Amino acid sequence: TKHKAEAIRVENPVSEKYTILRWRIKPGLLEALANNKHVPYPQNIFEIGDSVWKDEKAETGAKSVRRLAAVVCHSKANFAEMKSILESLLAQLGITYKIKKHQFEEMTEGRSGAIIFNGEIAGGFGEISPKVLGNWQLEMPVAVFEINLEKNPCFSSDTNSSFNSSAG
Repeated sequence: TKHKAEAIRVENPVSEKYTILRWRIKPGLLEALANNKHVPYPQNIFEIGDSVWKDEKAETGAKSVRRLAAVVCHSKANFAEMKSILESLLAQLGITYKIKKHQFEEMTEGRSGAIIFNGEIAGGFGEISPKVLGNWQLEMPVAVFEINLEKNPCFSSDTNSSFNSSAG
């Protein structure tokens, strides 16, 4: 299933590279892997950060959404490894979730799934497709997950300010 988000353009960007606000974290992690191919494998990285989504109800027409993403990159990185990492993380955090089969455009066919919080798709995980790996000039397999943390009440900026302020 393809998911389309409308890009939010920056009116006065600092440079041409930063003309659109990010709506996902995953591409930044793939870029980090592409820029670090000289570093020994395995490479395992994660990020918790904000993305920006259009929101007609917001004063600015957009809202920040807290997301979590992680990638593993090594010769045997795969769907089962990322599913195990994801399930372990969610269990450790005490988060109730479901996983269901779901095809994401950037994932290898049949090797991805959706993460469900409260009956809504909150993110996805799986193996990055060979085509996408080629676009980033990555030669090792990559498995990834990305979650909209605000789809789970324990991470919502409205209900848990201690989580949001604990990183600073």
